[in-house]
Amino acid sequence: WVEWFCGKIQLAGMGGLGVCACAAESMETACWAEQNVLRVAASATTLFLALLVLAVSGCAAGAARLHSVGKFMAIIVLWLVLLFFPNGIFDVFRNVASVIAVCFLVVQSLIIIDMAYTWNEKWFGFAVQAQRDLK
Repeated sequence: WVEWFCGKIQLAGMGGLGVCACAAESMETACWAEQNVLRVAASATTLFLALLVLAVSGCAAGAARLHSVGKFMAIIVLWLVLLFFPNGIFDVFRNVASVIAVCFLVVQSLIIIDMAYTWNEKWFGFAVQAQRDLK
């Protein structure tokens, strides 16, 4: 479908617009796949950031419960709009998202390790207390 879409854009004289710039590359199918994945990820990130702003501004109940179909449709609509944005924007998005993902994984790992140590200390204390109670 991307070839069809880009063919119609080419007829309009805008062949290098957005995702259609991949047609000039030797590995165009891989480029289209990667750029589409980046556009969907950017759409989801945009939606999550919008929901975060709503939650922080005091509209958390409305952001969580209202317009559930609209949230899913927003990802699709944003993806369609982002098809016309240049590929370079999404290359930067990929690099920034990779750095943020690494930081998130490190923090998440530290939280899980801390939780495991806390849980171990608590249950070890229960075991020691149970042994004292038996004596």
